[in-house]
Amino acid sequence: MERTIYSFLLLLFCIFFAPAALFAQIKVTQDPPPALPKASPNAPPGLSPVEFNNKLAAINDSLQIKGNQWDMQFEQAGKTKDYTKLAGVRQSLEHFVDQKLTEVKSMKDVKDSKAWREAILKLLMLEKGMIAKAYKPFEELGKNPAEAQRSAAMDNLNFYSSEQRLAMQQVTDAQEAYARSNGLTAQAK
Repeated sequence: MERTIYSFLLLLFCIFFAPAALFAQIKVTQDPPPALPKASPNAPPGLSPVEFNNKLAAINDSLQIKGNQWDMQFEQAGKTKDYTKLAGVRQSLEHFVDQKLTEVKSMKDVKDSKAWREAILKLLMLEKGMIAKAYKPFEELGKNPAEAQRSAAMDNLNFYSSEQRLAMQQVTDAQEAYARSNGLTAQAK
C-alpha cells in the first residue's frame, strides 16, 4: 500500500508540479527577447531626408500639373476670346498654393534642407503673386477684350513667366544640392 500511495503521489507531482518546474526551467534558460532598437538621440524628429525630398518634390510636381491646367484653359480662352472661364482653374490653383505655403512654412528642416525648402517657398510665393497679378487680370478682360488690353495682360504674364522659369531652376538646383548632401539619387519618372 505504501508503494501505491508513493506512486499516486509521484503521479500527482508529475501532473501538477513537474510541468511548472519544467516551464520555470525553460524560462530561466531561455534568452531574453531582443530589445527593440532605440532611435538615435541625434536623429531628427519627423521626416527622413528621402521623405522630406519626396514631399517637396510632390508639391512641385502638383504645382506644375495645376499650372499646366491653367495653361490649357488659357489656350482655350485665347481661341474663344472668353477669359471668364479661367476663374475656376485659377481658384483651384490659388487654393493649392495657399495650402502648400502654409504647409511648407511649418515644415521642420531635415539635414541641409533649408535651401531646398526656401526655394519651394520662393516658387510658391511667386506663383501667388503671378495668380493675383497675371492670371486674374485675364479674367477681368471678360469676353472679346480690346487687343490693347489683352496685349498688356499678355506682357504682364510673360514677365511673370520668365520669373517663374528662374525660380523653377533655383528649385531644381536646390533639390540637386540637397540630394548630393544626403547621398540621394534621382529616379526617372
